[in-house]
Amino acid sequence: MHVVKICILIWCLASTIFAQELHVQLTWHNTAIQMQKAIKTEYDSVVITKCYMYLQCIKTPNSVQPLNFKTPVYLLKFDSVANIQIKIPNVNAQSDTLTFGIGIDSSLHAKGIQSGVLDPIHGMYWTWQSGYINFKLEGQIKIQQHWQNFQFHIGGYRIPYNCFQYWNCFRQRYNLDLFEIVNPSFKSQQFKIMSPGIEALEFSKRIPYAFHNQ
Repeated sequence: MHVVKICILIWCLASTIFAQELHVQLTWHNTAIQMQKAIKTEYDSVVITKCYMYLQCIKTPNSVQPLNFKTPVYLLKFDSVANIQIKIPNVNAQSDTLTFGIGIDSSLHAKGIQSGVLDPIHGMYWTWQSGYINFKLEGQIKIQQHWQNFQFHIGGYRIPYNCFQYWNCFRQRYNLDLFEIVNPSFKSQQFKIMSPGIEALEFSKRIPYAFHNQ
């Protein structure tokens, strides 16, 4: 019995030292989103049907070089659920702060089509010229009794429209407030971005600031 307890304790300590779990919950303001279901908003109603994004592990504050993770890129796919957790190996959950890249950086783009989470089968790849989609958000919004579809496929890795953004992660649990991301677009009656450019770049800049500690 004591051996079992000791083994469990060792496993727990190892999990704390060598892995960090990141939990992300989609919200609209402070209200948790349920995928495929309408939520009441200042616009009438909003339905989120899909939210995909790439997170690329970059470094901890004391790291000069990028972290050598076996899986440096994560694809968060919110379609049937609005909360996801991922486990990041080789990180001290008690002290390490991670810097994530939101999207795929230019060095990975230069390698062309890849496998795993970077396989085009996931619907996050445009063409060899435009590369990967960093962030995808789709749904419907109801304004004055009229339903309007929206599609935001945000990407681009070439200067001056490189949409790769940085996010410093200090905690393990975050809300991602989609209102903060899309509201400026909705206010300007913009419901679709489907290619790299200035509109995608401005949209991408809002994403890191929409993460909030739970």
